[in-house]
Amino acid sequence: MMKEKRPIGFTILAIILWWLTLGGIANAALHMGGMHPIWPLAYAVTAFVAALGLWKVKAWAFQAFLAWSTVVVLVMFVMQHGHFKVPLPMFIGFACFMLVLLSLGAFYIKKTIIKTVEELRGQAFNNE
Repeated sequence: MMKEKRPIGFTILAIILWWLTLGGIANAALHMGGMHPIWPLAYAVTAFVAALGLWKVKAWAFQAFLAWSTVVVLVMFVMQHGHFKVPLPMFIGFACFMLVLLSLGAFYIKKTIIKTVEELRGQAFNNE
């Protein structure tokens, strides 16, 4: 039986991040929320890089996911002070939910990436 090279969680996260990349590009094209298009573009680029790193199981995927997570948090604050302003308790609740979700994703990637990269390198070495 052949062993799967990419963890299923990486596959799921990468697919989600590909879709979010498309959303960021669309938002930049439409200038959503009165934001300067640089924010959705930064969101799209960092989501794309994180998706690519996870899909290809690169050692830098964790840092790429952290960069995307940082942009997500920054965009939330930019939107809160733009046209999408919501009541403060609702914003705090959503921000806490997102921070927990992003932290869980980062924890999973950090826990899994080193072991997976080492296994893949060992398999490549054994195949030579």
